[in-house]
Amino acid sequence: MKRLLCLCGVLVFPAHLLSSSPSLADVDDLSNGVFIAHNPPGLQFTDAAPPEGWCQHYYDNFAIHTCEEQNPMLGGEVGDGSVWFVLCAWCEEKMWSGTAFGFESYDQNIFGFIEWDHCCNPGGFCLELTTGPWPGPEAGTTFVTTGGGDWSGNFTPVYYFVGYAYAQGVMPLGPDPHDPLGGWINCAPIPEAFEATCLGAMGIFTDGVECCPEGPTPTEGTTWGLIKSFYH
Repeated sequence: MKRLLCLCGVLVFPAHLLSSSPSLADVDDLSNGVFIAHNPPGLQFTDAAPPEGWCQHYYDNFAIHTCEEQNPMLGGEVGDGSVWFVLCAWCEEKMWSGTAFGFESYDQNIFGFIEWDHCCNPGGFCLELTTGPWPGPEAGTTFVTTGGGDWSGNFTPVYYFVGYAYAQGVMPLGPDPHDPLGGWINCAPIPEAFEATCLGAMGIFTDGVECCPEGPTPTEGTTWGLIKSFYH
């Protein structure tokens, strides 16, 4: 499969080290993050979502923790149903309060959406603003947490799509074309925006595009330099 910005070891530290040792991790520095398009192997399509919802079903049974586990491809036969996710990943665990991404141009006839939604943390609530014919080519979404429930962790699902595959092609993720941010807002007192270094693509009956975080540790990285709030 095509691979962009690859080869980063996954660093997982105990929570007390994350909170007390900035030299080990800075949860507010979202530099070098990526969006991954992932179709979990073994996840069975059904007409109705499981009782716990697709996001929690993923967390409980199909969560991945490394770049090598990602699967940006929908296989099977023409007309098969699939469930796939957009994950956010860095070289270490992070926290963030807002996310924005979209789709670049592609042939909309290759995949038909029947259900989609953001994955808010349990107990949290998300406010979403979509642009264009979402979900679809050259459309985007921006969504933020309100009243707590910020996202945290790594290789974290933030969105899911359910639909049917009809023809070979590639659905590339990209910035929200009307924003135009493809990235995140952190949880700092003055929120800061960070641009993704790679946005993957879901392949329909063909290879998609893999993404993997790389590069300097967050304390050495540079940020996008845009101060922005999603709350107005």
